[in-house]
Amino acid sequence: MSTVVRIGEIGCLVLVLLALLVLPVGGQEKVIDFGGGEKAEAQEATAGTAVAAEQPAEAAAESVLDQLVKEEKWRRERAQVLADHYTQSGIARYNELEYESAKAEFEMALKYDPARKEAREYLRKVEAILGLRQPPVIKTYGDQVKIEQEIARQEMKLGFDKAKACFDKGEYNDAVAKFERVRELIRWLGPYTNVEPYKSQTEEFIKKAETERTMQQAKAKEMERKKAEEIVRMNEQYLRDRYDQRIAKLLGKARDLLVECRYKESRDIAINVLELDPMNTEAMKLRDLAFNSRLRNESGETARHTGEETLLSWAQTREAQVPYSETLIYPSNWAEIIKRKIGVIGTETEEEPPWMPDLRNKLETKVSFDFVETPLQDVVTFLQQITNATIILDAKSMSGLASPEVTLKVTEMKLSQALDWILKQVGLQYALKEQAIYIGNAEAVGGDALLKLYDVTDVTLEIRDFPGNLQALRDRVGTSSGGGVSVEGDDPWGGTATEESGGTFTGQTLVDFIKNTIAPGTWADSDLGASDM
Repeated sequence: MSTVVRIGEIGCLVLVLLALLVLPVGGQEKVIDFGGGEKAEAQEATAGTAVAAEQPAEAAAESVLDQLVKEEKWRRERAQVLADHYTQSGIARYNELEYESAKAEFEMALKYDPARKEAREYLRKVEAILGLRQPPVIKTYGDQVKIEQEIARQEMKLGFDKAKACFDKGEYNDAVAKFERVRELIRWLGPYTNVEPYKSQTEEFIKKAETERTMQQAKAKEMERKKAEEIVRMNEQYLRDRYDQRIAKLLGKARDLLVECRYKESRDIAINVLELDPMNTEAMKLRDLAFNSRLRNESGETARHTGEETLLSWAQTREAQVPYSETLIYPSNWAEIIKRKIGVIGTETEEEPPWMPDLRNKLETKVSFDFVETPLQDVVTFLQQITNATIILDAKSMSGLASPEVTLKVTEMKLSQALDWILKQVGLQYALKEQAIYIGNAEAVGGDALLKLYDVTDVTLEIRDFPGNLQALRDRVGTSSGGGVSVEGDDPWGGTATEESGGTFTGQTLVDFIKNTIAPGTWADSDLGASDM
């Protein structure tokens, strides 16, 4: 059995492998000598046993050789692929007139495949263009000039085609640059060869490319200008929309206040709208309507008060016409009563806490602001920052409001007055409590009930009235024999005479009068009687 192996780049490896093989033949050791043949020393054995031992060794060797052949084939295929890649890349660089890059690509292609004719030919052209290699056969100076002219001519044609392709694509900057390179080659070739067709076309294309480039740049600038104008227009439209929305919201609020008969607030908002838009006719109408409505309302109130005052004046006049007795009886302890001082029984004058003056001074601080639909919390935060005063919002009072907002503009107004205007809009009040300005509804800011006792003994003393007897004069005919005056009743001193039923002012009367006059319906029942009080 014979095996033929072609030894190439892996020949040495195969020889070493075979040299290391030691083939045992039936107790006989077989040594392969590649220098001068086969030498073996063995003992006697049968021929059949030697053939049987030789077959496994040959199979192993053939397997190793097949593997090496496959690896060699893969290396060659890889080299071909890389050579193709670098060749095509070098041609592309050559067409782009990038000769240095093209030279490097062709050298890489020849490194992987030294026998590649196409890469070697292009490398020769590139080196000739770069002046790195002289043409292979130059017999005279004229031949050298012809070769250089031919190279320049080929470069001119290639550059013209590339420039025209850029022109067709609309890449006018690249087209102008490439046509200018072609024009330089034409000028160099002018005296030696006929390049008039290329010269005229090149000049024409350069003019067209420059014109198109100018138009393209103008179009680009025009598009940028239009885009900028569109952006400005959109921003202006956005601001106008926001402005119109704000005006519409203020006008809606002014109308709502007018319906609620809050004429002054409605007129103030209408005036604010006119400050923003002096030609707003709806705001003018609302301003005048609110003013006239307020004037009519105040006129009605004035007429009503005038009528009440007139009635009161007539009542006082009629009362003044009633004659009263000038007799006045003072109680026996009147001297002690007139020495009493008005005050609270069993209490002393309550002193003002030390933090109160500081808060009152801060309320005198003058502030300026312009709020338009600003949340109450933001308004309070702003006032705290500019006055350095502690302002607290009652959480329970705030929970009962939907979303309190403030629209108010003031200039150099005291903080106390500004707070009054702000809190009127949201239906709240404020009070000074525990070193802070406390804001809430009437129930939250109301003070704690304080029990104070006053001495009203002098006005609750009961003065007994002693009415006189009714007397009548005897008529002219008369039936009485003793005198001209008769007394009705048995007792001449009024013992059985009819007394006028006049009202007596007592302590209970005063209590009832106070309960029925001051905050009626809010007085709690007390176990103390009028006499105890």
